[in-house]
Amino acid sequence: MQPEYIQIGRLGKPYGLKGAVKVLLWDEYVGFRPPKQVLFVQQRGDIIPFFFKSFQEQGGHLLVVFEDFDNPNAAYAVAQKPIFVRKQDLPEDFLEEEDTELDAILGFQIVDKQLGLIGPIIDYDEQPHQSIILVDYQGREVMIPWVDAYIQDFDLQKRVITMDLPLGLL
Repeated sequence: MQPEYIQIGRLGKPYGLKGAVKVLLWDEYVGFRPPKQVLFVQQRGDIIPFFFKSFQEQGGHLLVVFEDFDNPNAAYAVAQKPIFVRKQDLPEDFLEEEDTELDAILGFQIVDKQLGLIGPIIDYDEQPHQSIILVDYQGREVMIPWVDAYIQDFDLQKRVITMDLPLGLL
């Protein structure tokens, strides 16, 4: 049986000269520290374990130092990638929150009808008047309104959402 993984955030850019990487946790996981010395990183569709030496706050940033990285160039291999933990490793108080529709589409690829591949959904923001998805587009986060009028097709098997975005939105 394959373990269930839960995305807790994503890695940011390398930090400092010793191969540390910034960690950006989703709001509901702020304060969480992995009980085991491992984070799972999504690379090319696979979830791969990376063992770390430290996972701590330093200089106002949450940083992770992986065992195999000793310089910023090595850390670029995982920069901006989604991070996961095994569901069984999360304390119960982090599992109580109910999933929303947008939780289910994290990691889906957004494809625009005109522009082609935009990138993966990395986060979202739900407000009473409108929901917004954050997409990694050419190495930067872009906000796209999550409205039915933009959604053209949903492919659950391929984890792809085709949208017809207004010109100039990106």
